[in-house]
Amino acid sequence: MMPFNFSFRLLLRKFIPQVSQEEIDRHESLYAFRNTLSQELDVVPESDIVVVDVQCYKISEDSLKKLKRAKCSDEVIEKLETMKKWDFAEKENFLKFIESVIGKEQLNKYQPEILRCAENKTQHRQDAETNREYQERINKKIKIVNDTANEIFKDFKKEFDAVQQLWIARREFALEQGNLLQIPTSLDGLKRFVGKGTNYVKIVVTTFPILRKNQVKYLLETLPFGKKLIRFPKKPNHRVPGEKSRK
Repeated sequence: MMPFNFSFRLLLRKFIPQVSQEEIDRHESLYAFRNTLSQELDVVPESDIVVVDVQCYKISEDSLKKLKRAKCSDEVIEKLETMKKWDFAEKENFLKFIESVIGKEQLNKYQPEILRCAENKTQHRQDAETNREYQERINKKIKIVNDTANEIFKDFKKEFDAVQQLWIARREFALEQGNLLQIPTSLDGLKRFVGKGTNYVKIVVTTFPILRKNQVKYLLETLPFGKKLIRFPKKPNHRVPGEKSRK
């Protein structure tokens, strides 16, 4: 997945206002890192036995305690907990992944503390990985990155899919006759233009209830009295105060 188009980002912020601009940036950073890992799958590791000194960085439980004493924000520490089981060779890879987890702004703010508190040791790699081991290791990292990115829109998957459908239909309609929306000069061009326009209207109608409902929900949640207006379904055997029990 490539970084979001600017107009697509605007639609996301409009129809899914619960997801902040920083979270969208973080989503893009994670997918950019995933694309980098995907490219590494094409690299075949050396098959010969070698001895290499590798500088490794790791966020451990002790690192998190040190960061807490260094007065890092609780939000940053909570996000860094997801990295405890991973070692990163080279400082650049370590910082790049941290940026995808906590965001560029937080990394710039806490980078000295993170590097100072992270475990830093030299490892001697004696046996080169086989191609299969290498592929498995990279694929595990890709899965973690995917899961972390998908977590951002986990509660809004239906709305995200609706925004994506709307943006694609709008773009196809706008580009059917070129960037200037020129009048079709042939019967086939007119048919395609009408077809794209009809499809766009159809998508607008089908996605309208989903997207508007989420906008209204966000508005009610942000109002002081909004939560009282939102009705949630009753749980089984749940009795509203003042309501007589039914046997």
